[in-house]
Amino acid sequence: MRTTSYLSSARVVSILLVLAMYLDVDLTRDQLQRNAWLNDARRIYAQAFLAKLAKPLRDTREEVLGVGIVVIEKLRLPAGQERGAEPAWGVKVTRVDGREWRVTIAERAIDQSEKELAEGLQRIAARLGLKDTEKIDITALFRAIERDSAERKVTVPGVDLAFRPDIAPWVISVLSLGFLLMVRNQLRRVLTDGDLALDEPWIVVDSGNGLERLVAGGWLLAIWAAPWITNGCLLAVFSSQIIVDGAVTTWPKELLACGASLLLICLGGWTSLTVTSDLLRLRRLRKQRLERLTAELGTVVP
Repeated sequence: MRTTSYLSSARVVSILLVLAMYLDVDLTRDQLQRNAWLNDARRIYAQAFLAKLAKPLRDTREEVLGVGIVVIEKLRLPAGQERGAEPAWGVKVTRVDGREWRVTIAERAIDQSEKELAEGLQRIAARLGLKDTEKIDITALFRAIERDSAERKVTVPGVDLAFRPDIAPWVISVLSLGFLLMVRNQLRRVLTDGDLALDEPWIVVDSGNGLERLVAGGWLLAIWAAPWITNGCLLAVFSSQIIVDGAVTTWPKELLACGASLLLICLGGWTSLTVTSDLLRLRRLRKQRLERLTAELGTVVP
């Protein structure tokens, strides 16, 4: 049985796995920064909205074109904390697409000038690479920032589909698990062959010396670490999104997301350990077979 094609396929899939891990790390770093800017923009908009309301402030519900339904309510402090506590207002927005976010604004922060608030949004819009950042209309600036957050898509290699940045880490985590399962399946086909696909070189299972051994070790480490890193990125983006939305969510949704992420971590971790074990086993068996073949050739009398 010739299994060189299986080992060649496992090598290609492992490269895709490492590339997916690199993409995920880069995407996560960018998304965490964008979420931080979005959080600042939402806070600034909430301050500006409160500043425009008639004083004294009271609970309000208002629909803002392009933003959504804005609900203002004074926070109810727990009993015993009223004295000396700083007055604060909760601002909750339900967007047109049904998604919600919430921020808490201290009453003293409402006094910030409209010019300062507009400049803050202009800086955020410029960092996001948006056009017309010189606008001074706070609502228009905020709509552009929110639109960038809602409409921006990223393409996951190997799938050729575009996803929202908060969905892409889930897709990459599932893809990484799929890649690992493919590599494991192909490796086990090679291990059942007495030939061990010796005709197909792969530095990870051939190792070598010096720089080759270092590259083999790094490649093997990347295969082992891929699911841990991709799932870590998933948890980072998931947590960041909860923070930027002000923890506006439901228990079923949270339980489902936590259960799915935990399942991915367990399955990915176990699969990476078994794949790494199979690679080390294949390396050891190939080395033993090569030594045996070399010894047999050395005993042949010309």
